[in-house]
Amino acid sequence: MIHKKKKTLKSYITDIVVMGTVSLLVFGFMSFIRPVSPFSDVKIVGVAETRGGMIVSATFVEGPCAFRAMSVYGEKDGSQSAVDWVAADWVSLDGKSSTYDKTTGKQHLVIKVYTFDNKPEAVVLMTHYDCPKTGHVYKEFARVVVNEYIGGDLLKRLQ
Repeated sequence: MIHKKKKTLKSYITDIVVMGTVSLLVFGFMSFIRPVSPFSDVKIVGVAETRGGMIVSATFVEGPCAFRAMSVYGEKDGSQSAVDWVAADWVSLDGKSSTYDKTTGKQHLVIKVYTFDNKPEAVVLMTHYDCPKTGHVYKEFARVVVNEYIGGDLLKRLQ
């Protein structure tokens, strides 16, 4: 027959302290190994057709990584090709900076993509960042399916 010892208040407190300490250690370790995201909450807020291309506007939250470059690709018939682009307006919603590398927080991106007569099915914005812990990150910033915005029901898409 197995006899269990009666738990005392001291043993309950010790158990709680040990479980709390282990939980904090696990949480701290998971926070340390979790990859850092260069950006989040990307929302396309506008797409407009222009002569020779289109304007793409997006809001996002900049993470703690250092921006290095952005590449823009046009997709058509299952293949991608690089397209030229220029920052029409790349500003911080906090009013802090007008350079490409932003401080952490809410941001707004407006670029002009030059597609000329070769209207793609989609435009893909890819970014390069250097992040703490993870190093170089090459990540899709946004994919704009053109006919959902241009010639499509833009108001329905943005609601």
